[in-house]
Amino acid sequence: MPSLCYRCGAPVEQQVPFCRSCGAPQIRVAVAQEAAEVSNDPATLPLEPGTPASLQLPAIPVHFAAPAGIQWRKYVRIALPFALASGAGIAFFVPFGIVLLIITVVLSIRRYRRTTPSRFTAAHGARLGALTALLSFPSYLLLFGLILATGFESLHAVMLDLLRQRPIQSPEYQEMLRWASTREGFLSVTMIGVFTILIILLALATAAGALEGSRKEN
Repeated sequence: MPSLCYRCGAPVEQQVPFCRSCGAPQIRVAVAQEAAEVSNDPATLPLEPGTPASLQLPAIPVHFAAPAGIQWRKYVRIALPFALASGAGIAFFVPFGIVLLIITVVLSIRRYRRTTPSRFTAAHGARLGALTALLSFPSYLLLFGLILATGFESLHAVMLDLLRQRPIQSPEYQEMLRWASTREGFLSVTMIGVFTILIILLALATAAGALEGSRKEN
């Protein structure tokens, strides 16, 4: 069945590419719609109220522990007065001062933990215990130095009496006794004793701090 030319209106047979009257092309190409309509409908249908899927779970607060760390200045302010008192006690009577130092470590760490909300471990306690021993040492050294300066001769005589009371007749021991009888020898023995006391204080305070740090808070 012939159709009419869209330009001149002349009849055109089917499958004829051009109009014989005006030469207009008769094959039309349908252009596909490039842009699709955008729907404003939601991707998912709203849930009906009362269904299990529509119920929103309540927010659960999550508490994170504060980063582990030691507030050194804060602990020094807590422990320094008691540590200095412990050092003074060690200078006058070593066993009493050591007991006082251990009590200072325990009480200072407990007070620090109550006022510092952070994770605390035995390693933290050991560090604070060692710091407490170091804080106590200056007062011990100062007072012991004053005692040594004011009573040098008497202390030297006491040390020599203790060494002579030992029933050791070896040549090495007699040589050490003669060396300790000199002023230089006595000072050297005293410095060795002071260093030994420092090592003992560090060991005991570190152990006490570690034990206190491993204790769980109530």
